[in-house]
Amino acid sequence: MNPKKIQQDLAEIETYLSGLERFGMKPGLERIEALLSRCGNPHTSLTCIHVAGTNGKGSVCAIVESVLRAAGFRTGLYTSPHLISFRERIAISGGEVEAGLIRQCASELIPLAEEMASGEMGSPTYFEFLTALALLCFARAKVDFAVLETGLGGRLDATNMVVAPVVAITTIGLEHRAQLGDTVELIASEKAAIIKKGEFVVCGELEPEALAIVEKRCREKMATLMRIGSDILYRSLRQSPEGSTLSVHGACGCYEEISVPLAGRHQLVNCAIALGLVEGLRRRGARISPRAVAEGVASVRWPGRLEILCRSPLLLIDCAHNPQAAKAVATAIREIYSGRRWTLILGILRDKDTGQICEALLPLASAVVTVRVPSERSASAEELASVCRTRGGKTVRVAVDVRDAVMIARKMVVEGDADGIFVTGSTYLVGAVMKLQCDEPQLFGPPMMKCPRE
Repeated sequence: MNPKKIQQDLAEIETYLSGLERFGMKPGLERIEALLSRCGNPHTSLTCIHVAGTNGKGSVCAIVESVLRAAGFRTGLYTSPHLISFRERIAISGGEVEAGLIRQCASELIPLAEEMASGEMGSPTYFEFLTALALLCFARAKVDFAVLETGLGGRLDATNMVVAPVVAITTIGLEHRAQLGDTVELIASEKAAIIKKGEFVVCGELEPEALAIVEKRCREKMATLMRIGSDILYRSLRQSPEGSTLSVHGACGCYEEISVPLAGRHQLVNCAIALGLVEGLRRRGARISPRAVAEGVASVRWPGRLEILCRSPLLLIDCAHNPQAAKAVATAIREIYSGRRWTLILGILRDKDTGQICEALLPLASAVVTVRVPSERSASAEELASVCRTRGGKTVRVAVDVRDAVMIARKMVVEGDADGIFVTGSTYLVGAVMKLQCDEPQLFGPPMMKCPRE
């Protein structure tokens, strides 16, 4: 087909998706169940790996998918949110889903969704439609394994339509309290609800209150639980800006040196969780050799996570969007880039805990540039600047837009007021900076990454 026609069709799908955003988040499984039923329940033909958690779930999914691909399996990977294009959310065998397949599946789903919209149930949400689209694409592509990241919570998340032989709970933090509850126990209960009868479960380094909830759910569902820190032990061997080397021992096997190209100590536990999931798949008959594990981990790609976007000036990006993630990335930067002075480009959604995020990140910064995130949910740059001044007493500048923020920060580095630029606070902000580099590479130094759209 004409490439121009393909791009036109994809643009129309994106326009349709944008129209669904007005429905916001509507917890519940009735709409996704109805939509999947109307298109033949594609999820029932899939073997899934399902991952929930406050932070780290995307990294875990990416590592597991890379290992499965290295073992010779055909894979599907569904993650959220995206950085630049919605197509990033749906990958098959390591690449964005083929344009023809996504066009075919979307053309089937859109009339079904519009039929629902005219009835009592109402339209599926943006995330529900994309989840159905991913599952239909994976079924049509006949993937061997589909690796799925939950969107929000677990119990009422659209991905919870699947029954997966192996699942993971990465971390539990106080986020999305309005939807999930205002205590660790309530949030843990929502996320642990992805655990179903007889599954193999891996959990990260959870607080005792959260761990007790996960253990109780596993007992109720007769699921096998493997815990990081007791059943699986890991140790950092080396850390660098390009990633880490670790050893992992325990119920998942014995790996003396595993290299993961994702920087930061927090990625070590994510790698250990992923290896636990791989062990769960092995116990259910999947042939995955130690060599495939090492090769898969070493070749994983998960953009926007403590990633070097360019080196001159040094510009780091990270999607830390809540206090737990901000603390983890701040610790990683201190360990890996000891002594460097940073200009912090900061943009945060207004429904996040701005104060705690700033408290974690401001000690890294010699100066802060606040900017509005390209989202209707964004905190204003002025409000964020006020929080920064109150919390840290730093030099704070307010940028007009993302381009202006990069120019201000770059000037600070050139004039010797900082050694590098660190962009964080929201996935939307990181995506906007990556898009800016694609559109206007002259604003940056030599790129460290290929533009995703090339």
